[in-house]
Amino acid sequence: MDSRTALALAVLAACHEPAPGAPHATDAATHAAPGTPAMPPGPPSHPGTITGERARALVAAGAALVDVRTAEEYAAGHLPGAINIPVDELWTRYREIPPGQVVVYCGSGARSARARRILGAFGPETFDLGAMSNW
Repeated sequence: MDSRTALALAVLAACHEPAPGAPHATDAATHAAPGTPAMPPGPPSHPGTITGERARALVAAGAALVDVRTAEEYAAGHLPGAINIPVDELWTRYREIPPGQVVVYCGSGARSARARRILGAFGPETFDLGAMSNW
């Protein structure tokens, strides 16, 4: 499989959101073509979710803090130092994120899990705080 096909599969996997109440795949590799790297698992309780303490330490050490909620949600309140790139705009705006590690968050954890998978396609080491209240 060429790299363009692998990236297309990664995009499709990252953009897939299960129907409400549907189980979320915890091992995306079972749905990927042979030779395609596994995507990080999905919902907020997945192993990629970090604690508020870990997120604060990463940000203090220089990681970018990215709020992936809508601009309206961001304007209503956000974490200090966070930049706002709504998850639906990550594909076109990911270059706005400073190089290095990234911590993403949203309102409940669903969009931040999706953002973590999307950013994984571009290479930065990305950590998912989940809900903003976890800070």
